[in-house]
Amino acid sequence: MTDKDNTGMTDAQKAAIDKALGKTELTASVGRASEVSGAPKPNDPTPLDNVKEIGQDLHKQGVTFDKE
Repeated sequence: MTDKDNTGMTDAQKAAIDKALGKTELTASVGRASEVSGAPKPNDPTPLDNVKEIGQDLHKQGVTFDKE
């Protein structure tokens, strides 16, 4: 049988959720944005940038590709 709030949960399901939530402890605190330490890191290069670098390295080594 579903509960009165029409949520689709049985009384046993609601009791299990309430029991689980009762055991939950939130102890971590979240600091302010100004408390972040360290310098920002640049984004990883995109795959296209990696391909360009590899192609340039191969070209410098004298590798050529036949255009068919």
